[in-house]
Amino acid sequence: MAEELIGARQQLMETYGSIDGLVNGAGGNMPTATVQPADDLFNLDMAGLKQVIDLNLHGTLLPTQVFGQAMVRSGGGSIVNISSMASQRAITKVLGYSLA
Repeated sequence: MAEELIGARQQLMETYGSIDGLVNGAGGNMPTATVQPADDLFNLDMAGLKQVIDLNLHGTLLPTQVFGQAMVRSGGGSIVNISSMASQRAITKVLGYSLA
């Protein structure tokens, strides 16, 4: 994923000369990262949990690193992070999404 972001950054820099803004809106959940009705925390699929954390946490951090670096070098810019209501209030049994 980082390589694709770096490629996109290079293309934007070549086309426009600078990057002035970034909107991070990646997010979502997967059934494998939730505690199913008949299960509990001890049965949570860790691979599913990792996928959701990669999407929600790393899907915001990586673009911020890649594009933010170009913004700093160009003199600044703005980064807007769009989050879920789960950032302020945990959602029951949706552990992966709430954690990320």
